[in-house]
Amino acid sequence: MERDEKSCRSRARNFGWKNSCGDFVVFIDSDIIVKDDHLQQLDRYFDANDDCVVIGNRIHKRSGISRETIADGTLFDAFKFPMEDISSLDYRYLTFSAQSFNARVVPDPWLHAYSCNIAMSRKWLRKTGGFNEKMLNWGLEDVEFAYRLCQAHADIHINPYLEVLHQNLGHRDDISISRARMDGYLKNIDYFLCLHPSALAHYPDPVHVLVKGHDYAEFAIVENDICIDNFKNEFSVDEFALFIMKIRENIGRLILFDHADSSGLDVHVQNFKDPSYPIYYFPLNRKIDVARMKSHVDAARRRDAVDYRAGLAAGHENRGMAVLNN
Repeated sequence: MERDEKSCRSRARNFGWKNSCGDFVVFIDSDIIVKDDHLQQLDRYFDANDDCVVIGNRIHKRSGISRETIADGTLFDAFKFPMEDISSLDYRYLTFSAQSFNARVVPDPWLHAYSCNIAMSRKWLRKTGGFNEKMLNWGLEDVEFAYRLCQAHADIHINPYLEVLHQNLGHRDDISISRARMDGYLKNIDYFLCLHPSALAHYPDPVHVLVKGHDYAEFAIVENDICIDNFKNEFSVDEFALFIMKIRENIGRLILFDHADSSGLDVHVQNFKDPSYPIYYFPLNRKIDVARMKSHVDAARRRDAVDYRAGLAAGHENRGMAVLNN
């Protein structure tokens, strides 16, 4: 596909899935390297629920990568948890560690669905039309698509083990949007909010949410919460159903701390659809120190501070509708 004035990430992704085959579509970016178990990690989720949309996380590699380490599989050896270099972790590790790795209890989970690591049944792409090709600038086109997926009643699931390596030698836009990209990103925000005015209406400052994200603190356990530790590998669906049946009469939230390496609880929890009984799930082999990560993020944002409000003031009045009508 030749580049022209309408070329954008959305157009490239739509061209890709429309010219592919198979029941499921896996999206990654061109600077992404996947682990050798990437498809197996997706199978774990799609075997349990082929209607879900699976998102994974990202580890940033700040230096060069040799072909030899990719070929012999040693590349990821330096990126095994627990991670000492917290600066290499995607911002969403902070999000999920502070809120939950269960997307059903994360507010607006579509905000965290990035196309650098996402997979879904082809039916959702057909139903929604895929990515919005009017979003010509960098950023938010995947979040806008994920919002429409949720509006179409797709379930977003977080796979804590679906991790990819991002060859990122430049600015970390997941922490703070760079000056070079900020103006175009604000145009996409205007377009998004004009197109979906109710999407973030429950926040006093939707633009701040889309630029800065939330201000996270460590997950707080309160009175009446039921906290359970799991140390068992290979938790079956039937065992999970029996487990829930025994405790669901208790008052309060269920907070599940999973110490096991491969319990399967990450899948079972997100397929439990009773909204009256929220389950806050934390796989402790992926949960990070929230205070430490927050300190790193705050320091990076102070260093790279961009006054996005000045950009909004420089043409906010008509820019959104102008983009919307293009």
